[in-house]
Amino acid sequence: MAEHGEWNQKGATLSDVTAGKEFGVSREYIAKRLGSAHLTSEKTKAELRKINREIASLKKQLTTLQARKAEIENARTGK
Repeated sequence: MAEHGEWNQKGATLSDVTAGKEFGVSREYIAKRLGSAHLTSEKTKAELRKINREIASLKKQLTTLQARKAEIENARTGK
């Protein structure tokens, strides 16, 4: 079973599969209680967070590569 502290970490989520196994909560129970739109909204938010993290990572990688490219080009041209 997951430690309680894990769910307090930024970006931590509890999937419907995990909720079902650990707490006996089903997707249908959540849909009845909060509405199916809630499930879709939460899934979309989680996907958006994942995409934003990936974009940030790629931007950082691009900045590093551009800096290295500039170093190489400057060394080649003797600047």
